[in-house]
Amino acid sequence: MKVAIIGLGSIGKFHLDILKKKKSITEILVITKRKLKNNIRIRFSKNINNLIDFDPAYIIVSSPTSKHYSNFNFIEKNLKKKIVLVEKPLFDKNYKVSNKLNNRYFVNFNLRELEILNYLKKFMKNKSFFEVSVNCNSYLPKWRKNIEYSKSSSSQKSSGGGVLRDLSHEIDYTLWIFGDFNKFFSYYKKLSDLKINTPDSFFSISFAKKKIIKISLDYFSKIQSRKIYVKSNDFQIIADLLDNKINLKYKNNKVRIINFKDNIKQTYDSVHNKILNKKFINLCSLKAGIKVNNYIEKLK
Repeated sequence: MKVAIIGLGSIGKFHLDILKKKKSITEILVITKRKLKNNIRIRFSKNINNLIDFDPAYIIVSSPTSKHYSNFNFIEKNLKKKIVLVEKPLFDKNYKVSNKLNNRYFVNFNLRELEILNYLKKFMKNKSFFEVSVNCNSYLPKWRKNIEYSKSSSSQKSSGGGVLRDLSHEIDYTLWIFGDFNKFFSYYKKLSDLKINTPDSFFSISFAKKKIIKISLDYFSKIQSRKIYVKSNDFQIIADLLDNKINLKYKNNKVRIINFKDNIKQTYDSVHNKILNKKFINLCSLKAGIKVNNYIEKLK
């Protein structure tokens, strides 16, 4: 199978490192501005038009978010019957997308592959609750080793950066697990002294059928945390995505602690394996990715 990658930033390189180990992949074309030497299996090109002659079966779009839509349009105009994985979030703003497309698209909300989130989704099915709090506190300067954080796409409005888009996993899995919600209040600003021109803090309170949904995101926290809190009359849950465990307490005071063994890095491999084997269960569809984009615009 031939595979192409558009963009070779930190996440594009991560995809390349995974895919070049797949025996089923015979050739890889990488579209990048970097000057790199070709080898037997991997070719590098600055010209996206080379995708047409290369004719890959599978394409990964890992360019800056601001370029996703133009990459999407190029693929739609020039290629057919391809599987395309677009790095999250789908686009840097809302765009109209035709219902009739030449290719099949997925959005790489790879945290859906985590065992802890799948357990929580299954547990919450048909259960009532009245409050969910989703928190992700991160530190942008520690995200990437290959580039100074102030020069990264996350730091630049022109590249589609900002904490709400960069941490849009939390929007996706909130919708995926708990269903739709409507904005009541939100705050999206730059608070810290980080050398960026994008918002680094987001907070929202939303309602969904007598339920409260709270989402809090930032990338200036040196003490990092990624947790989901669920409150119900019958139980309370703390799902800790960094410690990879769920603490579940019932109203009779019975406590369960469930530990999970996978990690976030493995989720990228899981997504690629599903696509290469054409088993698409739980992957974020184009429709779901558009929904996340719409919510981001509402929540801003």
